[in-house]
Amino acid sequence: MTVDKLIEILTLIVFVAPVVLELVKYLGAVTHNKSVTTLAERAMIIVSSLDNMLLPNDEKKREALEKLLSFAKETKVNLTVDQAEDYIEHAVRVLRELQEKPEVVEDASEEK
Repeated sequence: MTVDKLIEILTLIVFVAPVVLELVKYLGAVTHNKSVTTLAERAMIIVSSLDNMLLPNDEKKREALEKLLSFAKETKVNLTVDQAEDYIEHAVRVLRELQEKPEVVEDASEEK
């Protein structure tokens, strides 16, 4: 291997390495964002399904936490109990806001 060839390889590595590093960071962020979105959606599904059950609120919360933590474990997403509580509480808040909004119905008939 000549010195010129070695310099070309080192130059290529110096220019390509930052791009590869940024690509790896981006892929990690995208994967993390997808996991966060999936957990938030699952929390909403769990809270919605438990909302109409005739159970005390603390029992609903316990059940929701168990289900969300189980889902996270199945999908191999690291989730602490505190984080799961945050997802569940947010889902409850969003569900309550949706339930409080009056349904807006527009007259869809055509004027002639």
